[in-house]
Amino acid sequence: MVVQLCPGRTALDLSDACVRTSLAAVVPAALVLALCLFSILWVPPFARPLTNAIKSPFRCFLTLREAEALDSEEEKSGDIVVENTVPLWRTILLSFLALIQALVWSAAGAYNIITNKPYMWTGIAQLLIAATWIYASCKPVFWPKPTIHFDLFTLFVLHFVFGIILLGGALYEYEVFGVPLPPQLQFLGLIFNLIAILVVMTVVGNMPFELPSNRIKKEDIVGGCLFNCLLTDFLTRVIVCQVLA
Repeated sequence: MVVQLCPGRTALDLSDACVRTSLAAVVPAALVLALCLFSILWVPPFARPLTNAIKSPFRCFLTLREAEALDSEEEKSGDIVVENTVPLWRTILLSFLALIQALVWSAAGAYNIITNKPYMWTGIAQLLIAATWIYASCKPVFWPKPTIHFDLFTLFVLHFVFGIILLGGALYEYEVFGVPLPPQLQFLGLIFNLIAILVVMTVVGNMPFELPSNRIKKEDIVGGCLFNCLLTDFLTRVIVCQVLA
């Protein structure tokens, strides 16, 4: 039996605005809840195989320090120094855009709860979206790190996917079924929502996996951010498929 998020609709009925809003709220909120629980609770032994399976793709076979030691042509004396300063502009940009998103979604949710009580769930769903952005705003400030935040990147990818669904669903209903577009302010909000998500996703995606030490020259580094790796992997797959075809 498929779970019903809205009356008369199923969870897979993306043609309904209520279902689209519900999915855009429930899925990211579930991710944030799981991240918070796993960060403060002790993981029981029976759940460790699952957590280990999730962590295994991100576990390095060879640490960066070991790779640097193997790559060094000659043994270098002295202590290893790693510059782990977090750029202030990155923290401000991520926290500020996430905070603006949280305020806008909170205002929209509160407005819908007050003015549209028969469909109060829409407002509650928007408040759930706002809660996920509060998490995204606090993480770079209270837990800053110079390397990539995989949790934030995953959250932003989910928001980007569902942001496309929200905006694309409204355009689809307008073009196919003749349903009027959302009010101008709401429609512009959906557009700026996607733009803001793209900005924060790009910033987080271009953060390095790991920081090199003083043994490595910065000019010798080819790439180390998530977007570079994903783009390289994508282009490699495309080239291989074209050759095999």
